[in-house]
Amino acid sequence: MKAWTAAGAAACNLALYQAGTSSHARRVAGMAERGHLPEIFAERGRHGAPTYALAISASISLGVGFFPFMEILEMMNLMACVVILVEYAAFVRLRVSRPDLHRPYRIPIGTLGCAAMLLPAAFFVLLLMALATWQSYAAFGVTVAVGGLLNHLQSAGGRRGWWRIRGDDLAYAGVPEPPPESPRE
Repeated sequence: MKAWTAAGAAACNLALYQAGTSSHARRVAGMAERGHLPEIFAERGRHGAPTYALAISASISLGVGFFPFMEILEMMNLMACVVILVEYAAFVRLRVSRPDLHRPYRIPIGTLGCAAMLLPAAFFVLLLMALATWQSYAAFGVTVAVGGLLNHLQSAGGRRGWWRIRGDDLAYAGVPEPPPESPRE
């Protein structure tokens, strides 16, 4: 019974890993289809799987696999905290700079009220960030530097014709158009 349980757990973990890798690869392929990444990542094999996106996802998983588990956990928490802070800042900034932008939802308080609503959550996020180790900060810095370098390489490669990036227009990139104004009588 012990062997069957271990075999079942191993099969479940393998299936969970494959599902996660497939999900990440489809996300990369979707970004390529919308014009955020080079077109090669949108190519699909004969079974409909995004081959190059799967290779990228698997190689990232392989690279992260060399770190100890607790460091991976700390790095993921630190990056999630930074993402949350950036989302909060973007929310408040867009509310100030683009109040006329169409939104499918409405928050019935002012900008200062929204900022005050986000302050307690931002405080706890900053507290979590303060508890991170220097290795997590170093990994985060390397990730940001590599991301900036890849962004510059992507732009330069697109300008020089090394690869093609689909559609520069906003409609193709999935940005919704505001609804047409109804005629006022």
